[in-house]
Amino acid sequence: GEADLSAMTAKRERSKWASFRETFFSKGTNRHSLKLIEQSLFVAVLDDSEPGYDKENPDMLDNYAKGVLCGDHIWYDKSFSVICFKNGKIGMNAEHAWADATIISHLAEECFNWDIELGYDSEGNCRGQPRDGTILSPP
Repeated sequence: GEADLSAMTAKRERSKWASFRETFFSKGTNRHSLKLIEQSLFVAVLDDSEPGYDKENPDMLDNYAKGVLCGDHIWYDKSFSVICFKNGKIGMNAEHAWADATIISHLAEECFNWDIELGYDSEGNCRGQPRDGTILSPP
């Protein structure tokens, strides 16, 4: 079904994915939907799980890694996917080609550096300030 569609992009035998595309995505709403996905910069994956770290339960961290590396709904034909978990944690799955990997690694590094540099207040809000008037401040 459509819930498992992204798994087709992980197939080693690309001819199977090509046949599947031709059969199910050559016309109508499916064709339009696939075109939108393919034209997007990246895919945002909304995952209902709540991974994290608990030294008493190391499986939690394993589940986070599994969710980011090979979780449900990652579209492997995109340069990268941002996986957003129910508990607010995020992760990224990126194409490993030399050009794509370098750019995504730099993006992730900048995000992590801002996170560490800015820090959070006692209520969990980022201490940073918007750089221009287009971003709303928290209430």
